[in-house]
Order: sequence, then C-alpha cells, then structure tokens
Amino acid sequence: MQRIIVIGGGASGMTASITAARNGAEVTVLEQNDRPGKKILSTGNGRCNLTNLQITEKCYRGDDQTFIRPVLSRFQIDDALALFKSLGIITKCRGDYVYPLNDQASAYGTHWNWKRNRQA
Repeated sequence: MQRIIVIGGGASGMTASITAARNGAEVTVLEQNDRPGKKILSTGNGRCNLTNLQITEKCYRGDDQTFIRPVLSRFQIDDALALFKSLGIITKCRGDYVYPLNDQASAYGTHWNWKRNRQA
C-alpha cells in the first residue's frame, strides 16, 4: 500500500487526500489549524461556499495566467459537483455560488471527515 502525506488540510488538501485514499493509499493529512477544512467551512458567511460556477483563468492572480488553463481544463466545474455528490453532499446554487443544500458548513466538514475515516 502506498503511503502519502498531504501537507495542508484546506479544500485542495482534503480533495487530494480523499482521491488518494479512494485509490488505495494510506493518507495522513498535516494541518496547522485545529481541524482540516477550517477556512473553507467559514466561507460564505458560515454557509461554506464550495465553489463558483463561473471559474476561468481570469479569476486567478499571478505572474503566469497561462498556468491555470490546463488545470481548469482537467478539473472542471462538473467534476467538482460530481465530487461533492460522491461525498454525499447535496448542493444548491445561489447565483454562481455553490453551497451545501442546508446552508450549513458543518455538512461539508461532517461528510469529509466521515469519508476520510472510512477510506483510510
């Protein structure tokens, strides 16, 4: 079994750890906050803004805007929504923003922790 350490328990780290665990890896997440996902759980005024339906390279800052194009072409909004569904998170859209159906950030954290522990 492959052993992987993910540094950072933010949205990307949580997604990477779930993906690795689903592929049979033993995953350890190192996070400086008291719990993984703490920052994303506070987005959207505590409702957990999961993603935005209108994501383009113009949404990102940096010296090389072309860097983000291949990333966005490989993991599109439909992939993100499918990931949330696979985690048991039912979503709703308010404008271009995507939230858990019940507007409770804890829904995302609870489902992620359950999936993480179950995959391990």
